[in-house]
Amino acid sequence: LPGWAFDSPDEDPLDCAKRELFEETGYESDEWKLWMVSEGTQNIIVNTYFYVAQNCRLIHEHKNPDHGEKIQVFTYTFDEFVWLCEDSRFVHWTILPHLFSAKLHSEKYQELKEFLGV
Repeated sequence: LPGWAFDSPDEDPLDCAKRELFEETGYESDEWKLWMVSEGTQNIIVNTYFYVAQNCRLIHEHKNPDHGEKIQVFTYTFDEFVWLCEDSRFVHWTILPHLFSAKLHSEKYQELKEFLGV
């Protein structure tokens, strides 16, 4: 999942997400929706925005990551995405409860599938 940081304090979260998706993957989309906003933890206060970009199109192959970035673009089916909650390498802690819930409860599975437009 592409991640990002704002380039400036006044950058809009959606504009930032669009820029980072393109910079990190070479993909663009005209269809975006906000999934959730995490306010951080009790020790760290930071808003993290999670957007879903649908019907992405490849504009260029990503070849020049920023210094220190190791980016590989690949896709998952919806079921593979849900099962990432079982992968110890998956580091998006805010998303984990949603994936576990979808894995364990058929109604949550269907809700997430419909929200993501799969």
